[in-house]
Amino acid sequence: MNRPIRILHTADWHLGKELKGKDRTPEIVQALEAIAELAVERGVDLVLATGDLLDHPQPSSAAEGALVDFVLRLHKEGIACFLIAGNHDPGERFERVCRPLLEGKAEVRGRLALADEGGLVEFHGLRFALVPFVLERRLVKTLEDKGEERRAAYGERMGRLLAHFGADVVLGHFPVAGSRPGGGEFALYLADTYAVPPGMLPSARYIALGHLHRMQEVAP
Repeated sequence: MNRPIRILHTADWHLGKELKGKDRTPEIVQALEAIAELAVERGVDLVLATGDLLDHPQPSSAAEGALVDFVLRLHKEGIACFLIAGNHDPGERFERVCRPLLEGKAEVRGRLALADEGGLVEFHGLRFALVPFVLERRLVKTLEDKGEERRAAYGERMGRLLAHFGADVVLGHFPVAGSRPGGGEFALYLADTYAVPPGMLPSARYIALGHLHRMQEVAP
């Protein structure tokens, strides 16, 4: 490829979401169809989907099928796709079902894998770190302190984890300290415990995050 690659970044589809008892999957599918059409029209090479693609840990067949159909549509058009699990997604099911099903058609990561375990993927000469949502207890296993020290420990460890990949592009699913929620996010995972300080983010060329449901403005 003799031009810069074109990337489309999306997240937080929440397929299977219900609102007042009504399944919103059909309208979310319409949005995904529009995203796929946009990717084709703009000559996109790679779509990044950074978590909370499904709304429940036990998704309906319709919701899971819509996710698979979206990836297959992109694959048919020659567009690559990298997907990671968010806090709503069934991470283990991503690994057991979606990953084998979409093998050769998309890179899917439902649980944390280090660089030498498959967490680092190369695409057209660029290194992509695929980092799904990580529970606090997986990063902070031995601390007994609470409050600021515990929050600092999570942010520090997440920063070290992200830096470990040495990636050009990082895919992740977590809030950054100082960001504003947009509504609909799971309150527990908006807590300061899970917010990563901006100074702990790696010096990647692009950091593709999911989790917050509104546009964020990066402070200078």
